[in-house]
Amino acid sequence: MPNLHLRNLPASTLEMLKDAAHAHGRSLNAEMVHLLNEEAHHMRRTHDFLRHVRPREIRKPVDLEALIREDRESRIQEVLWPDDRTD
Repeated sequence: MPNLHLRNLPASTLEMLKDAAHAHGRSLNAEMVHLLNEEAHHMRRTHDFLRHVRPREIRKPVDLEALIREDRESRIQEVLWPDDRTD
């Protein structure tokens, strides 16, 4: 199995990792392997999910003023000329 060497790991991070390893009954190395495996699996699931999500179609902007104006005009026509419906 390949090896991994870490440099410049903050002392506080190392202490947290040691505490976690102790709490889980693992060696520091086993804890690191476990954490890296978990993160790699999470990254893979995220990547697979994102690969299968279809990008949303880009929608054209809606001219709200034009829609409101058209609705008002149609209502006015219904009031003024109720018999001119083309249903």
